[in-house]
Amino acid sequence: MVTLFRIPIIHQSAKQRTILTALQRGPHSPLHLKQRATIILRAAQGLSNRLIAKTDGVSRNTVKL
Repeated sequence: MVTLFRIPIIHQSAKQRTILTALQRGPHSPLHLKQRATIILRAAQGLSNRLIAKTDGVSRNTVKL
């Protein structure tokens, strides 16, 4: 049985994307903010929670939060 899930669309403005990218790449950004920014940017690209978790080496629950 194949179950298909709809991936929710995350809309971001250019300003929000710029802020998240700066957090992700900032050398002085706390690690948890870098990780969170990366997850949000990947989700906005339409990647699934499972793929984001696998790529970033975190649990799916972390991505869901």
